[in-house]
Amino acid sequence: MTAQSLYERRWRSYRKLHRHPQLRRDVIDRLQAGWSPKQIAGRLKREPDAQHRLCHETIYRYVYSEDGQSEELARHLPDRRRRRKPRYARRPRGLVFPDFMAIRHRPEQVNDRRQFGHREEI
Repeated sequence: MTAQSLYERRWRSYRKLHRHPQLRRDVIDRLQAGWSPKQIAGRLKREPDAQHRLCHETIYRYVYSEDGQSEELARHLPDRRRRRKPRYARRPRGLVFPDFMAIRHRPEQVNDRRQFGHREEI
């Protein structure tokens, strides 16, 4: 139930730009004017007549959604990436052991095990 409520809260914040066309127009206009999503979110918090508050992550999610991609909003961002990496996502890991340390590269002397305490040289 906790996971479901967290999901619904995230989904509502994502849909905020879909539900309020005036807010969406304001965000798009500011993006095209060269503002960053953090600047837009901060400005919306400070405006006295603002009816909606918005997080910068919500703006990024909208920009990289299908609707934002169709309007080519990503080119107005400061970083100008085609896709955005999530903030706390797992980082891709390479091989645990580098290829030069693979067992297939061991010397034949080690495979014989004739000498006690014989070890590989790196």
